[in-house]
Amino acid sequence: MLKFIISVLAAVSVGLSQGSTDSAQSPDQQKPKSQATNTVAVLTLKNAAGISASEAGLITDRLNVELFKTGMVTLLEREQINDILKEQGFQNSGACSDEACLVEMGQVLGVRSVIAGSIGSLGTLTMLNVRIIDVRTGRVEKVVSQDIPGRIEDVITVMPGIARKLVGLDTSSANIQVSSGGVVQQKAAVDTSTPQIHPANNAAMLVVKTVPDGFSVQLNGREEGKTPFTNAQLLPGRYSLKLSSPKYDDYIESFDLNAGVTKKIETTMTHKYGVVIVKTNPQGASLKFDDANVGTTPWTSDSVYPGEHSLYLTMKDCRPVSAKINVIKGKLDTEAYILYNSAAVDSINKANRKDAAPRRWARRIVFGTLAAGALGTGIYFNSRVKSDNSSASDALTKYNKSGLSTSQYSMYYSDYQNSHDSAKKNTVFRNILYGVAGGFGFFFCLSIPF
Repeated sequence: MLKFIISVLAAVSVGLSQGSTDSAQSPDQQKPKSQATNTVAVLTLKNAAGISASEAGLITDRLNVELFKTGMVTLLEREQINDILKEQGFQNSGACSDEACLVEMGQVLGVRSVIAGSIGSLGTLTMLNVRIIDVRTGRVEKVVSQDIPGRIEDVITVMPGIARKLVGLDTSSANIQVSSGGVVQQKAAVDTSTPQIHPANNAAMLVVKTVPDGFSVQLNGREEGKTPFTNAQLLPGRYSLKLSSPKYDDYIESFDLNAGVTKKIETTMTHKYGVVIVKTNPQGASLKFDDANVGTTPWTSDSVYPGEHSLYLTMKDCRPVSAKINVIKGKLDTEAYILYNSAAVDSINKANRKDAAPRRWARRIVFGTLAAGALGTGIYFNSRVKSDNSSASDALTKYNKSGLSTSQYSMYYSDYQNSHDSAKKNTVFRNILYGVAGGFGFFFCLSIPF
């Protein structure tokens, strides 16, 4: 509490000294309006469904960076914010979300404005809501909401626009475009402060816009500039336009320009390659991409040819990972892998084998018993076959003797026929049981190592 009182008294004394200094300055000596004068505390965004606290913290850090780049605000460092709030019993975790609590936080921090908000996901949509609150009046000065299709990392690309809107530099509502493939691209903001340009007298006007910006513009083979491109003094006639950039497909179009008419061309350029991001947990794994050493993870390349490619990840004391990926032209492919410690994996496998030992023995006993039973029954039927064959042979020998009566011939032939038929039937049973015993014996042998 003593530290807090001292910090408040220091802030009041600094404010009084600045007020006396500012009042003594002439208008020419005062700071220009564009210089940062508003002290702002950016509180950690509240993470909602589908977003982790660490992801919300990283996005908050990026928002701080983009706000600093605008030059319109003076930011209180997050570590300093956390230390002060912790000392005063607050938590910079999103738990304090209503205006009254946020204003109280701002008063404790000694700032003029507080920026707070939330980030969450709904299906494939990431929803970002941020507001800036005037600590002196408790009024919400501005609310910025943005729905971003695609992955969580796509949020980073919209942060410059969010920061500019919060400080009042960007008032356009459509400066973000997300392609159907999930690649987020930034459109050029529309400058509403400048008057519209019209064609010069007896001249034609050409306006070329691309997503993204920065493409070389060639008219009739001559370099004219980069997109966004405007020329209001072109002679009427036939023109050939070529838009080019090293990593994108060329855009070529021919058209006629007429005096007093504006020709507008707006196009989204197609990337020649695919974009690949490879992440691992833990980070720092060595990566071979198509058998070439390309570095360590996390690894990103925006110049990967479309088609199938191979990945091979290695790290000391970890099991290597190999995979195949299919890269699609103009689309982002994020690959994430977990590298498991070799000793840990071996220990887990050993424990699993130990746990499975009773089941393995049960399988061995069952298959062994069934194989033995089928084999024993088959041996029994084999003995029956031998007995029947012997009886049939004896009956046939007696039948072949001479001097027997008709009834004796008939009796011996009947005995032969019955023994022969029984031998055939028992042979079928014997063969089936031998086959069943062989099958169970195979599974018994298979259960020994597994």
